[in-house]
Amino acid sequence: MVIVEKSFPRGGITPKENKPDEIKENIIFGALQTKIKKPKKKPKDDEFIAGAEEENEQIQSVSAELLNYDTIQDGMNIMGVVKAIDPLYLSISLPGRMTARVSALEISDSYTKATREFLEQSEASNNFKPLTDLYHLGQIVYGRIQEVKQNEHGRMQILMSLRPNEVHSELSHTNVKKGFVFNGAIEEVQEHGYIIETGIKGLRTFVPLEKAQPNHVVGELIFLKVEKITADKAVSTCTCKELKPENMKIKNQTEPNIDYILPGTIVQFSITKQLKDGLQGTIMNEALTAYVNEHQLAEALALPEDYEINSTLNARILYVMPLTKLVYLTLNLRTSASEQTEEQHYKRGDIIETAKVHHLGTGGVILVLENKFKGVLSYKSIKANFKGNYDQDEILIKYAKKTKHKVRVLDYDPMDLLYICTDDANTVNEKIFALDDLKPGEFVTAVVKERDAKVGGYTMQVGRVKGIIEKLYLAPVPKTLEVNSKIRCRILAVNTERRTVYLTNRPEYLAKHCKILSTLANARQNTTYVGTIVKCNDNYLLVKFFNNLKGMLYKQRLNSVLGSDMYTFYEGQTMAFRILSKNGEQITLTLADDTFGLGEICPVTVLHTLESGLEIKITYHPEGDYEFDEADPEANAIEVKGLVPLRLLSDYPDLVYAKLRTHTPDTETQAVCIVKNIFSMRDVPYFLTHLTNNWQNIKQGDILKAYVKNVHEDIVELFVPIRNYGKLVKVHLKMLLVNAHKNANVQLTPEQVIFVKVLGKEPATRTITVTAKLTDVWDGELRSSARYLEDYLNEVTEVRKAHKKLGLKIAQHKVGDKVSARFLGVDADTNDWQYELEKTKVLAVAKSALVGKAKPPKVGASQECLVLWIDYSSELVYISNKQVDVAHVSREKHIPSNLVDKTGINAKVLLKTEQLYVCSLKKGPNPLIYCPLRLHFNDFENSACATLKEGDFCKVAFIHNKLPIAVPDNTWKLWHDIKKKRKTKIELDNEPKAKKAKIVTATDETTTTANEVKIAEKQQEKPAKKQKKQTVSDESDMPAKKKKKKQAKSDDILFYEDKTPNQVVIVENNVDSDEEEALPKKTPEKKDVPKLPGIGDFWNADLSRLSNDNKALASSDEDETDDEDANTKAGQKKKKLTAAEKFKLQREEETRLREIEAKYADPNHLPESVDQFDRLVLSEPNNSKHWINYMVYHLQSAEVEKARAVARRAIKAISYRENNEQINIWVALLNLELRYGNKEAFDEVLKEAIAYNDPLKVYLRALEILCDAKKTQELIEMISLVTKKFKAQPEIWRAAANAYFSIEMQERAQQLLHKALACLPEREHVNTIVAFGNLNHKYGNNEMAQTLLDQVVTSYPKRVDVWAQYIDMLVKSEMIDSARSVLERAIIQKIPMKKMRTIFKKYLEFEERFGTAADVEKVKKLAKEYVKRNAHL
Repeated sequence: MVIVEKSFPRGGITPKENKPDEIKENIIFGALQTKIKKPKKKPKDDEFIAGAEEENEQIQSVSAELLNYDTIQDGMNIMGVVKAIDPLYLSISLPGRMTARVSALEISDSYTKATREFLEQSEASNNFKPLTDLYHLGQIVYGRIQEVKQNEHGRMQILMSLRPNEVHSELSHTNVKKGFVFNGAIEEVQEHGYIIETGIKGLRTFVPLEKAQPNHVVGELIFLKVEKITADKAVSTCTCKELKPENMKIKNQTEPNIDYILPGTIVQFSITKQLKDGLQGTIMNEALTAYVNEHQLAEALALPEDYEINSTLNARILYVMPLTKLVYLTLNLRTSASEQTEEQHYKRGDIIETAKVHHLGTGGVILVLENKFKGVLSYKSIKANFKGNYDQDEILIKYAKKTKHKVRVLDYDPMDLLYICTDDANTVNEKIFALDDLKPGEFVTAVVKERDAKVGGYTMQVGRVKGIIEKLYLAPVPKTLEVNSKIRCRILAVNTERRTVYLTNRPEYLAKHCKILSTLANARQNTTYVGTIVKCNDNYLLVKFFNNLKGMLYKQRLNSVLGSDMYTFYEGQTMAFRILSKNGEQITLTLADDTFGLGEICPVTVLHTLESGLEIKITYHPEGDYEFDEADPEANAIEVKGLVPLRLLSDYPDLVYAKLRTHTPDTETQAVCIVKNIFSMRDVPYFLTHLTNNWQNIKQGDILKAYVKNVHEDIVELFVPIRNYGKLVKVHLKMLLVNAHKNANVQLTPEQVIFVKVLGKEPATRTITVTAKLTDVWDGELRSSARYLEDYLNEVTEVRKAHKKLGLKIAQHKVGDKVSARFLGVDADTNDWQYELEKTKVLAVAKSALVGKAKPPKVGASQECLVLWIDYSSELVYISNKQVDVAHVSREKHIPSNLVDKTGINAKVLLKTEQLYVCSLKKGPNPLIYCPLRLHFNDFENSACATLKEGDFCKVAFIHNKLPIAVPDNTWKLWHDIKKKRKTKIELDNEPKAKKAKIVTATDETTTTANEVKIAEKQQEKPAKKQKKQTVSDESDMPAKKKKKKQAKSDDILFYEDKTPNQVVIVENNVDSDEEEALPKKTPEKKDVPKLPGIGDFWNADLSRLSNDNKALASSDEDETDDEDANTKAGQKKKKLTAAEKFKLQREEETRLREIEAKYADPNHLPESVDQFDRLVLSEPNNSKHWINYMVYHLQSAEVEKARAVARRAIKAISYRENNEQINIWVALLNLELRYGNKEAFDEVLKEAIAYNDPLKVYLRALEILCDAKKTQELIEMISLVTKKFKAQPEIWRAAANAYFSIEMQERAQQLLHKALACLPEREHVNTIVAFGNLNHKYGNNEMAQTLLDQVVTSYPKRVDVWAQYIDMLVKSEMIDSARSVLERAIIQKIPMKKMRTIFKKYLEFEERFGTAADVEKVKKLAKEYVKRNAHL
């Protein structure tokens, strides 16, 4: 009902009194309309007039209007019907086609408590029921409106509460009478009945079991009727019985209190008048006026005219208007029988072809659906089709009575029992209208609405349904999607609760042959489906399929198929997975079988050039159960996408970027499969000429190509391409070096090429052992090194041709060309001279080593130069501006025939690159000479040209028949001598007899080769070492027996060595050969282990310590001898023990064992060994104290690495729920790195700690440990960081101030207070000032502390806690008089009596301690006077 108050105009114009009734309630489209007088007859009944008759003066009191968002108010109690049930909330249908939401926390206080106990898994929560079990659709409830607001989407939202304490908050027990009907919650289930939570002040309620339905649970709401009540002034007690909704009828009352007639109660309604929009009548013996809207009549299609005046009907109370106290009823009583028959016939989105207009009613056009259901077309939806001015009468002619319309169901309102419809053509003809129209796996076209930052994707529109593309399911396109653009998508899942459909536009899912999993029933074992990784950690992958189906892939299962370290997984990765097993709803996955196997060479097409490599596609025709389109054979092809990582483009790192540039999109080439969808272009030649190995055919001695994967300290992990072998092969760093004792600095990069030789194969553990030493994998032929460099030069030529094909200017130059270059200047960092080639404007550089001390020319000067080398990756040309080089270097590709196999040729080093040296011969004209930097891929020590530098003169030996490829002369001599010795040994081995032949068993021929390299190198060293060599060689002159013993010890073959050692014959002809051949007989080098000084390290022993050590050893030998003699004597004198002696020994042993047990049982006893600590931390893994003690144990022995390892173990072992324990370990690790590590390590650990814990807590603890360690500079940097990062956190400012005080920077601490007050909210200012005052006092600055606290108590005199702190601070500083004056100030403040009592108490204790008896009496007197003076307060 609309209350229209009379308007009182302010001006002097007298209002016209003869036209007060022209205001009509013409609210068809929400606006007040004035009726224009026309000479027309009275309207017929079937015409729509939204309002009452013209001359009706009582319009505001006779309208049975609908409840709407304008008339509903906070605090109203309203009856509703359950429309939808969710585990967290109820949707309640209210009168007027409105919906309210009731949270699970607003059911009752008892239900909230029961829910909390259930979540805490308490024993008392056995009878808990979720909302889905507690309520059913159509159930009658009543509650209080909490809030009516507009949500973020602009829609009105109503929040409602069913809690009795909220709904009945205005009721009192004094007005509760017998027969009172209300709603209460089960508070406690007892043996004989239920205690009820009523919410009525002072009312205790009990329901006996015999008067209630069975199986009620705590928190459940039931309807009750008071049968007996015992009234009292303070508390009333009543006994009730439970009512069913159909039995909630109450008797008529002569003087009813409308506040105690609650919604849902059944009353007798007497009809007094038929209204246009309902009925008017009375209840409670005509004491109260009531209204029934036309949508609340007993039958859905009934009209007010169908009811007789003065008839009496049963009706339920819906609500009471707060101000007017007018009652609104419903004649639909909703008994149990009618609830069951009144089911929803249509669902959202259904189209009804012939909906007849019944009449023009309240809120819209009333429709008849299938002659028995009621529908409504709201005036608001009709108005939406028209813009600007329009004639409502002309619009409504279309909806004349009995006209038929095609409509679509939008929703069902169970309160008004009608279907909300629309006849909008666009909505009716929309194919996708509701979620039921969509199924997972279907292809749809979606419109981009906006970017959604929450999900990292986009909000989409699919027909009339809202859609979302999350970040993980978004196609990896470089540009963002444009708003209102249409894209092809696939439906991932349909969420009915959020009324949202989840989409994907990833190309993997849009592919024609993509096999998806959308139902659990379709999940078959060993079947492959495409899924997306949504969570990835060290132990498992969580894979999500369509329709929210999920599966787990455990990484430990990959060891037998594919090493998890050999393949990179990341969140959002979409690929094929195979179902390993299915147990109920749990699906266990593994990786799908590879489309392409290891070593399979495929024709590929480049799709995109990425920073990380090339994205490629492979097109092939499938075999097996696939649908084949004979009309279009090309449509049957399957496209598989793959990646060629940057490093797999070339064997040579300096060419990868150049090759990346040459492979433009749509380039067709070949690639070989390495792992899954990872392909390689550089390995195509290798797999073309080598069979792909598998585990079965691998044997000892095989040389295989491998790639570096990881390097951990001294361990190198290699990927060896072997089919059905999913492990990384580990090699010690020393197994890569020929001269391991030199500790060469080996630089290894991921995916670097390495060749390995198989030493051993263990079928039981399925492992192979390999070596990567140069002497093990290389044949020692310099011709092989020449071919190695020739392959590199050929690849450079191919790169140049590809650049030329692309039209790049740098390809116009060749090595050896004479060019004209313009001088640009000298590089400040490298001192190289920079030029620009005049022909192509390409940047060129003359190295500073080649230029020497020459003066640079003027900028812009032109010079004739020689092209030495072209770096295509950096697009840089290296030149020589020396005219000597320009004059005698030719452009010939091949060397003259007179230089083939020549040695000792004089040359000069002009340039060094990553792969070679560029040299020029002293005599010319001759082509530029290339010297390889390495002899082989495994030449990690760069032994080919290790001694050469740019600008040096050297002698070279040619190793190629045609190309100008050479090596330094000393390198040629070294390997030439080794080759001669090998040849000699082979010849001697083939002879039947040898002079003074001696057979020595070697573990491997490669060991001899390595030793030969070492011998040859030693021969080139200074003669001063000759004496040392001879001394060592004398070891070979030991007697044969000793040799046999020594050899027997060295003959223990390790599992990774060859089982059949070769026999090498060594001939002893002269002294020199003895020296040379004796060295290989030395036992192989072992790992450095602590040992006593002996013959092995005689020359390295410290002679000053040797005598002391000998004495110590001699004394220890004497002690051992004495002990042995004593034991011998004891054995000789040993006698049989008596029974008493045996008993005594047993008692002593028991005592000893008991002491040990007691020691270990003592919780305060610290372990004394690693084993004891391991047992302790295994028994209590979440106890950070044990782990920290374990770290301290290692630190006491200066074993920092072990302590660090213990900390890492602790972080993994402690549960993630134990936040404080985790932080303790991180702090201990930070302490360790701060005191025993370096700043970089500390910063790295700090970053990790912040990532895994609350950053604020970590920074606070970090400040503490920096303070303790007195790291001033680091502490200042940390304070600057945290005060910017957490400027809104008060504790940060206090911690920062404390840190400054601890390092004696009081001035900075004082400045910090002003910054803190500027950043913190005002409510934190007082506490912050007090904290700074306490810190000043703590560090001896009492004057500043007194100033700060005095300022606070002056500005905030009611802060008793600050007064107390101020006084305590003065007392501690022995400022007794000042403290007394502060107390005197405090007691005269206007402070509440309760707080003043604290101050007087403190004053009294102060005087008792520091004052006299007179002072004590004075305080007591002041206290009495204060009480008398403020007794009225």
